[in-house]
Amino acid sequence: MLFPVTYRVNAAGHMEVGGCDLVELAHQHGTPLYVYDEATVRQRASEYVAAMGSAGQVLYSAKAFASPRFLRIVEEEGLGLDVVSAGELNLALKSGSKRDHIHFLGNNKSREDLEAAYRAGATIVIDGAYEFELLRDIVPEGKRTPVMLRISPGVKPDTHAHISTGQLDSKFGFSIESGAAFKAISEALRHPRLEVIGLHSHIGSQIFALGAYEQAMDIMLDLVVRLRDELKFEPRKLGAGGGLGIAYTRDDDPPTPRHFVETIRSALEAGCAR
Repeated sequence: MLFPVTYRVNAAGHMEVGGCDLVELAHQHGTPLYVYDEATVRQRASEYVAAMGSAGQVLYSAKAFASPRFLRIVEEEGLGLDVVSAGELNLALKSGSKRDHIHFLGNNKSREDLEAAYRAGATIVIDGAYEFELLRDIVPEGKRTPVMLRISPGVKPDTHAHISTGQLDSKFGFSIESGAAFKAISEALRHPRLEVIGLHSHIGSQIFALGAYEQAMDIMLDLVVRLRDELKFEPRKLGAGGGLGIAYTRDDDPPTPRHFVETIRSALEAGCAR
């Protein structure tokens, strides 16, 4: 999909989106101007949700764009939400996002961020070992907060280096190859105030070659098998993060959401059969 679903050229020769003349919008608001088409957003969201079915949850990343109206659309379409700051979290809550639909990510969370995430009841995705001690202080004795751990699978997808996040030298998450992932998960399972519900990975953005997701899932499931055998722990959730590529030119042919989801599901099912 190169253009929004409501795109057309009107009698004046101007592009329209959602019935709005883009030249007129530029005159009214100045440029550069970003225009979001609600019909396209809803269609794309519904494609992901339909492809996923009851097998899991699709999360929208608020860092892409967030406004009260936009986040209400995300919630109405049945998507969960990932946020990376207390500001995004507050906006999500004020926009009606369900607390148990929100995941709080980020590799440089402050104490204030973690406090806000705990108060909101969001799932915290731990990205660094320092968060263990902060959460020990934040979560009251006798309470536990749901967390996932971000794991770096050591996969380098075919995308721009600046938006590749799962390779060996990534600053994000706990590396499997270095042993940091197994050590961090072991520590989290012993932590008296954490309930470890899953593992999360994110290999990059603008990805067209789905083989990278298959590779990442296979590596993640190798880790899951080791956790099961050595620590008697099986995560309830596995996050297959990263951005499916979109078309910037007519020559681009990105996979469909259904193909994307089916690729991840097939890799997961094959791995779980071990």
